[in-house]
Parts: sequence; C-alpha cells; structure tokens
Amino acid sequence: QQRGLWPHLTLREQSQLFVGPAGEEKISAYSAALDLEPLLDRLPGQLSGGEAQRGELLRTLCSPAPLLLLDEPFSAQNQRQKQRVLQQLEQECESGRAILWALHEPLPGVESISLDDESSD
Repeated sequence: QQRGLWPHLTLREQSQLFVGPAGEEKISAYSAALDLEPLLDRLPGQLSGGEAQRGELLRTLCSPAPLLLLDEPFSAQNQRQKQRVLQQLEQECESGRAILWALHEPLPGVESISLDDESSD
C-alpha cells in the first residue's frame, strides 16, 4: 500500500504546510500525542511503517478540515500506539471534528457501524 507522505519533506515540513510557521505549538502537541516528537525532522524514508502511518495522521490532524476521512488509521501500530492514536481521535471528536474511518478489524470497546457485505445475508 502506498503511503501518502511526500518523500522530500520531513514530517515537520509536511505539517507546517497546513499550519504555517506560527503553528509549531500545534505540531508539537500532536507529535507528542502520537509519539512522534523525536522523528519530526526525519524524511519518510527514514521511518518505520507504523511511524509513517502516524506521520500521515499528524499531517492530517494539522489540517483545518472539520471532517477527517481515515483509511486504517491503526494499521502497523502496536497496542500502545493504537491506544494513543485512538485517544487523540477521540479528543478530536470531542473538540467538534467529525471522523469517518475504515477498518478491517473492529476495535474492542469502540462503538462502530459495520457495513460488511457478508453481514447482510
């Protein structure tokens, strides 16, 4: 699966495209929540699959979009990282953002609506 990060820009530079130079506090807060602070100045090719996945989410969270569409936001994450990502997404919802995500595996303890073709037999 292709990653959506631009290969020639660091995570910080990609996030700054959405918040500008004055948005460093926002980048810092989101990167701390996603456990990416020490990786902000790395290029995508220097990241593991899970780090790149969280890097994509960091860039998305920095955008001003009121609706986030996420495809498998928990993929390539260990249990601890899944929990961190989920906590951040819950905070985004509480602050008024709408989030729609697609998952292949349900998350225990998370309310969801299944649109699985097999369940409509």
